[in-house]
Amino acid sequence: MSAIGLRRVLSTVVASVSLALLAGTGSSIAAPPPPPPADGGLKPCGMNTPGLQNQIYFGSKVVEAPRPYSTDFTRPDNRNFCSYNVGRGNLRFQPNGLTLHIPSNKQGVNNAEILSRVAFTKGRRSTVRVNADRIRGLNGTVGWGVASRTLEYPQLQVAWFFYNDTNSNLGALTNQLKPLAEHIAGGLPKGFFVMVKTENNLIPRVAPLPMSLLDATHDYAVTATDATTSFAIDGKTVADFPMTLSNTVHVIGYDKPVPLVFQTWVDSNYWFPYPIAQSNPIGHAYRLEQFSEGLIGSTPTKF
Repeated sequence: MSAIGLRRVLSTVVASVSLALLAGTGSSIAAPPPPPPADGGLKPCGMNTPGLQNQIYFGSKVVEAPRPYSTDFTRPDNRNFCSYNVGRGNLRFQPNGLTLHIPSNKQGVNNAEILSRVAFTKGRRSTVRVNADRIRGLNGTVGWGVASRTLEYPQLQVAWFFYNDTNSNLGALTNQLKPLAEHIAGGLPKGFFVMVKTENNLIPRVAPLPMSLLDATHDYAVTATDATTSFAIDGKTVADFPMTLSNTVHVIGYDKPVPLVFQTWVDSNYWFPYPIAQSNPIGHAYRLEQFSEGLIGSTPTKF
């Protein structure tokens, strides 16, 4: 090979190596991957079209007939659930379950929430395993259970395990109303409690629970029969109300019967009696680890 030919070959090799090095360098300093979506891959429940109905019903628009189903929350289950986040609320699916998280906030509202796409009716039980170690001190609400998800109050139905607290003046005012709350509703809707509200019953009923039942991991079950609505923790009944949930309700401006569905959320609102935004100096979260819903006879109150 001539000297000129050798120089050409060497030049080509050097150029190729240089390009390869540049490409490699480029890949090593490339922008980091984007953060996971706030919904964790669980598709949003969607919204109604603008108008009256959007103001009074905000549940899942695709709800299947009642059937047994279960999950360990390690990955998004878009057949059975959907997400309903507000502000900077976010969901994270991990090997140990689904974490619902809201960050610190000075104003505005953050909400992390999931809803079921399967209807809940009388004769059924909904059981969920929850670790709520990071809830203490939240100025806001956390809950899980079943609900009709309507703001048309007479038709609102809920059967919730419910945490509602704040260190603001609203909390002090609520404490002052304790005797009235106990006389009318059976307990104070502040702290940790269970609550039932049925169709056309304007006064919900509550039963206070020890805050220790939010520590560590517990199994929480809601059971609806033709005569009662009951709550159990780790297989033991903690409240039994002689109140009957309707399978569906009719909401003004919405063309379909509104069912009960499983619902769980954490937000920065204090319920008094409607949500009022609160501030939080730190973030709060809880984790769902297991879930099962089905007929009473085949669905456990403790996993």
